[in-house]
Amino acid sequence: MRSTTDSNLISFLSHAKLGQFLPRLLAAAGVTILLALSILTFSRPVHGQDTAPTPDVNSEGFAFTVVGAGGNKQIYYRTIGSDDATNLSNNKFNDSQPAWSPDGEQIAFVSDRDGNNEICVMNKDGSGQHCITDRHTSDKKPDSSLPEDVHPFWSPDGEHIVFVSTQDGKKQIYIMNTDGTGITNISNNVANEDQPVWSTDLKSIVFISDRSGNSNVCIMDFSGYNQRCLTNNRTLKRTPNPTRTSDFLPFYSPDGTQIAFVSTRDHNLEIYVMRSDGSFQKNISSSLGDDSQPAWSPDGQNMLFTTTRDGGSTIYIMNADGSNQRALTGSLKGDDFDPAWQPLPPNPDATPTKVPTATPKVKPVFTLVIRTPVPPTETLTPVPPTPITYPPTFPPPPAHDCPINTTSRATSGISALLAAPQPFDWCACVSFYESQDYSQPQAEAVCNCIEKGGTTAVCDPQSQG
Repeated sequence: MRSTTDSNLISFLSHAKLGQFLPRLLAAAGVTILLALSILTFSRPVHGQDTAPTPDVNSEGFAFTVVGAGGNKQIYYRTIGSDDATNLSNNKFNDSQPAWSPDGEQIAFVSDRDGNNEICVMNKDGSGQHCITDRHTSDKKPDSSLPEDVHPFWSPDGEHIVFVSTQDGKKQIYIMNTDGTGITNISNNVANEDQPVWSTDLKSIVFISDRSGNSNVCIMDFSGYNQRCLTNNRTLKRTPNPTRTSDFLPFYSPDGTQIAFVSTRDHNLEIYVMRSDGSFQKNISSSLGDDSQPAWSPDGQNMLFTTTRDGGSTIYIMNADGSNQRALTGSLKGDDFDPAWQPLPPNPDATPTKVPTATPKVKPVFTLVIRTPVPPTETLTPVPPTPITYPPTFPPPPAHDCPINTTSRATSGISALLAAPQPFDWCACVSFYESQDYSQPQAEAVCNCIEKGGTTAVCDPQSQG
């Protein structure tokens, strides 16, 4: 439900020189990367738009974005198996990234009708269009110095919308009520966090993060806590590296057991599926073109996706295992992307979302814990030590000399002593040094030899150091 024109993907393609993978889509979209330098107050202006014709909308259809010949983006609806599509946006603005409400009655989307991108909502037939965040500019033209809001996704209980905003300088993930109130930053860190998708049980949100360099697929609790990444694309110094893999555009399966995502690990864009814990990652699209934007069907049996295998950007459908891939769009003039399958009724077992609280920015704090000793429950009588006679006494050593002449250089002395046949098990020649850097050997060495049977013999020095 998110456009491949997202600035993270654009930035990656630019660094990786992969622009040839999506030439027509990216050129037609005309995306501007917005750098947020200030904060605006959210309000909810109403934009009437009731002129779109009423389509035949049912659970076998999908919304998607079309870049027309004039270069502007409009949201369409099409029934699967039909060649007819209806323009839901039906205006002069750029509308994209459709996201269905869980009951299938409304669509959240992104629009630049007030200047910068903001989150808007319309009924499923295109009527009642109004924006719930406010990113207006003075002349209603894009302004890269001001924030933008993108990538809306409805909570499965229909109570909240998760989205991405640059209002705090970097891309962060926010939650708000469906009327635009109660905006809360839940990711709240120094990395760029993007492309959030809610799990159907409402307990977690999958998203992407550049916290380790290239983008990774990560998950967190819906409150923003317990953040961890499922893929590992760490780079040197945690800076983007176009020669390394990036993973993005994740999407939960309806049963929450799998996550589809897009990866560059095969040197083009391919759709992968993994378990929700990050294990068993598998390429399921495997084409020569670029496959992107996976979107599961409500029953989990199929998947919509965007591909460039036919030249432009086209929406395909395939089985959930990647088989039976076939085109659904392509007859319209322009490029098609952002597929969003109309949902089935809400999951009756879903737990309603709580009122979200902001995730605090916490720096590591190291606290010295002083433990108070616990008094013993009984008096312990110390056991007196066993007397030890020192130094120990040995039988008098046998009368003999060292088997060879030793030197103060341990290597030659030890090698020679180890080669000596009898009667010693081993001998060690130790040199004593006066300086700490061991550069001035003392002109004296002591050779200690341990004789078979455990007795010792002390030999006189035989050489000078």
